[in-house]
Formats: sequence, structure tokens, C-alpha cells
Amino acid sequence: MDNYLKLSRPLTIEQFDRLLINSINECELVKGSLVIVGVSGGPDSLALLHSLHRTRSDTGIEIHVGHLNHELRGKESQSDLTYVSQICKKLNVGFTSQNGQVNKFKENNHVSLEDASRIVRYKFSSKLAKKLCTQLVAVGHTRDDQVETILMNIMRGSGLNGLKGMKVLTTREINSKDFTLFRPLLNIERSQTLEYCKLNNLQVRIDESNTNTDITRNRIRIELIPYLQTFNPSIKNALVKLSKISSNVLDEANHNVKKAFNNIVSINTNHFSINIDKFNLQTEYIKIEILMQIIKSLRGNLRGLE
Repeated sequence: MDNYLKLSRPLTIEQFDRLLINSINECELVKGSLVIVGVSGGPDSLALLHSLHRTRSDTGIEIHVGHLNHELRGKESQSDLTYVSQICKKLNVGFTSQNGQVNKFKENNHVSLEDASRIVRYKFSSKLAKKLCTQLVAVGHTRDDQVETILMNIMRGSGLNGLKGMKVLTTREINSKDFTLFRPLLNIERSQTLEYCKLNNLQVRIDESNTNTDITRNRIRIELIPYLQTFNPSIKNALVKLSKISSNVLDEANHNVKKAFNNIVSINTNHFSINIDKFNLQTEYIKIEILMQIIKSLRGNLRGLE
């Protein structure tokens, strides 16, 4: 059944938990796996933490909470840290925090505040995963985050890879260490995580910076999506459906690219060799993807090229 085509509806605690269990089962996570849960104190991550804790006897998943203090909101940031720490103590869940110095990272690396926050979070998650001998980091990205991400990618012109949005499981490499982001709430809406918190009497922390429209994602959420809804009230459903279709098309295309790559490219000790005659017979898409794979292998990423 296509969950992404359903309209928003209230979920009971049991229904919410069942969706989480289904997501874990679909990813075939091994019982006894340790999962680091990124918790900010907001409704999405709080709902994720409590649902994982409530369902641990069904899933066999062990959890440890990681909290990054972005140090962007003064005393409020410190209060977030204290609050999350207290929740973990109440739940008898392991807890690790770190001060992020996000502004300092932003200035030193000449990136946007949004990019700096994400990179510092990933570095923290990777470091903690390595320390705890796990590769799984669960985050509270919801269906609404998926919609915002797709729109951001469309505006960047990132092609099919951008249209497919986020996947439930994504492996990233930070400091030569792989870790896997696990997004079990991608079929759940932000309003449903907030309702879950209310039903469980969970006090959520509110980050006022989420209303700052100087940040692209916030502006998309606050201004662009409501405007698009004047053209199509079901625009969120339409974009998530587009994501699913794009993902299926991309899977088929990647299969063809892999087949062509293996037939055309030879991997040597310190260089790649391309059979030009065979290369020229390929479609434009396959040619570009082959070159992208070679560049990624040589430099480690495709930043600035996608």
C-alpha cells in the first residue's frame, strides 16, 4: 500500500509505534543492534526516541542518545541539552553530548549556517558511532522534511538524484569512517510527531530559529509550500509521489550505468582507462554518470558538480 498517497490523519500511539516497527523490519536491522538517536528536544526527535524506547522489546534495538549543542541560541541551547539529558536519565538510556561551535566552523570554512550545522552534526555522529562500535544513527526526519528537501533539490537543479529525496538508509563517510543515517519517520508527518508527543505528555523544546526565513529550508516551509498549496492543496502528496517514481527510475538507470561502467572502464593502480569507442555509443546520461563515478572515486565527493 502506498503510504505516501494517504492524507494526513491523527495517529494513535499504537499506530505510530507500528509504523516505526514496520520501518525497522523493512530495513532488516539485526536484533541487538545499537542505534545512536540524534535528539534535539524538538517534537520529531522526541517522538522518535520515545517510540524506539517503547518498542524496544519488539524490535530488539538498543539505543544511545547523542545531542549536539549548536551553541547558537545562548541559554536556550544549554537548556535543550539539560532537558534531553534529563529525559535520557528518566528512560535509563545512554547519553552523550558535545558542544558544536557551529558559528566558528561556519566562519573557518566559509559555508552557510545550515551547511555548517549539518556538517558538524555528521562529524559528531560519526565520532560517537566509532566510539560505540556501531554504524547506525537514527534521525527524526519526517515526510515534511522530505518535501522540503525535494524542493531544495529542484531549485538547485540536481536531477533525478535530487528528485528522489532522502532514503530511509543512507551511508555517509566522515573522516574515513562510514556511518549509516536511519530515517524511520519518513512516512510520518510533522503534525503526527507533535500529536504523539502530546499523547505521551512530552514537553517539547521549541527552536525559535526555525522561523528565521533567512535560512533557505525555513523559507521553503513557511513561504513556498503554502504558496504552492494555493495551486495544488495536495502538493506535498504530489512531491512525495514524484520522489517514489524518481527513485524507481533511478534504480533502473543505475543498473544500466553499472553494467556500462564495468564494460567500458578499467580501474588501474592510480588511474582509470576508458574505452572511447564503447563510451561514445552510450546515452548522454550514462556518459555523465560514468564520468561522475570516476571523479567521485578520485576526489571522494561530487560537491560543486551535482
